[in-house]
Amino acid sequence: MRRVAGGGAKPRLRGLEDDLFDQVLYLHSNKEKVTRPWIQFTGPALASSQLGDHELIASDRWTDGFMARYGFSLRRTTNLTVLDYEELTDRAVNYLSFLTPKKPHMNLSRTVLMDETALYFEDPKRQTVDVTGARHVDLKSTGFASMRVIVVLAASALGKKLTPLVIWKGATKERKMVKVVPVWVMHQEKAWF
Repeated sequence: MRRVAGGGAKPRLRGLEDDLFDQVLYLHSNKEKVTRPWIQFTGPALASSQLGDHELIASDRWTDGFMARYGFSLRRTTNLTVLDYEELTDRAVNYLSFLTPKKPHMNLSRTVLMDETALYFEDPKRQTVDVTGARHVDLKSTGFASMRVIVVLAASALGKKLTPLVIWKGATKERKMVKVVPVWVMHQEKAWF
């Protein structure tokens, strides 16, 4: 016996699932985390408030079906900012046009190349429900995830490695650097260089 296309049981909560889908998209537009437990909690809450159905149980199977019907999957956040080729080229050309006339007058021993990197103390769980195949997955971070120190790495234009600098968050009366072997340490109100 052959199956008829379009046959079988239809989802009985299609309107409710559409509303749940809209809420997931709204949270994504605000870069909020959406999890499977959130879907399992919100589905019955919507059924109760909109349909008066207090008996809906959002099981793992129902959640799997909802995610499959709307093209969602559990995703990890992306952590790289990707610039398109034109933007990257434009920035490089602007920087070189700024730098080229200044190069003959530079003292290379006093020219420092540096990079500052934030080191975070807590890495939150970086998973969310998102559309399958999405290129970027963004999330807001929690307050604790923003605790950090800044590490500044530098080298002179002659190639000599300079002592690293660690910037701790904390207001002090004096902004002075202290040598704590093998790095320099300073405090700054916002922990940015």
